[in-house]
Amino acid sequence: MPLSQRLPRTIYPFGTGRRIDYDSDKRDPGSPQGRGKRGHLKKFTHAHSPGVAVYASVEGVSDHRGDGEAISWPTTAVRLGTLSEYEYVCVEDSKVRVEKYSGWGLWASEDGEMLFAFPEGRIDETGPITDLLVWRGGSLRVTGRGIEH
Repeated sequence: MPLSQRLPRTIYPFGTGRRIDYDSDKRDPGSPQGRGKRGHLKKFTHAHSPGVAVYASVEGVSDHRGDGEAISWPTTAVRLGTLSEYEYVCVEDSKVRVEKYSGWGLWASEDGEMLFAFPEGRIDETGPITDLLVWRGGSLRVTGRGIEH
């Protein structure tokens, strides 16, 4: 079953993205030599531009995460690396929160306008992917250089 058919059809907003950190072995465009070369694990941090919303697929908590939004998934996605941490402003109380993750892959949609993350092991399994985070909106763009704003 294609990945796009395994992802939820509705996502729920719970915050405004401020920052995302991920580990990747991609080439660092700011330092393409030495440790910046492809193949060396590096930490990347990107501050989000205004208007980037953070969503989850957890329907059981939708009553305090706002109304769900229908989403169309890309047929192709690019793996950026492994999500390590993200910072957001919670829609419930306007407090800044930081969430740490381990073992979640970070992906970009084929059009470069959306990021999403889910547990790494799920990519090789069959069946629905129910644990999911999504970042989209604002001037979020992912290019060959990585996440840009």
